[in-house]
Amino acid sequence: MMHKNVIEEAILVLSKLPSFGPRSARRIVLHLLKNKEKVQTIIEALNNLKNQTGECKTCHNIISNEECKICANPLRDSTKLCILAEVDDMWNFEKAKTFNGLYHILGGSLSAISGVTPDKLTFQSLFERLKTGNFEEVIFANNLSPEGATTAFYIIEEIESLKRDGF
Repeated sequence: MMHKNVIEEAILVLSKLPSFGPRSARRIVLHLLKNKEKVQTIIEALNNLKNQTGECKTCHNIISNEECKICANPLRDSTKLCILAEVDDMWNFEKAKTFNGLYHILGGSLSAISGVTPDKLTFQSLFERLKTGNFEEVIFANNLSPEGATTAFYIIEEIESLKRDGF
């Protein structure tokens, strides 16, 4: 059995990361080969990332402890809910300091072409939150793409259905 060259394998793995192509991956591998002490530090950081992170059961934010700091913060406006596609969208809101309410991260947008169906996103927990929460304002902050519009339309239709059922 023939094994891949370890350098080629490292380039291939890194080139599969978002925003990395083969040239960027090659530069990183060459840098790491020249600075081998950094390799162990990166391995440890990635292991920590793998083993010490989870997902908030309420908003689906990535957490590195037992509790999401945003959901647990009593100073947040619990009457406002911002629905986002991805965690990095929420991070951008937090960095801009323009929103002081709560979030719900869907984990993507509906896309028939990509096979992203409602069961693959966090709609069920969103609808449970809407039923049990005291939200006065729900904000959709998703992409203006066809997938984003489809996702917003789906949520609106489900909310209307919940209202008809006594929500």
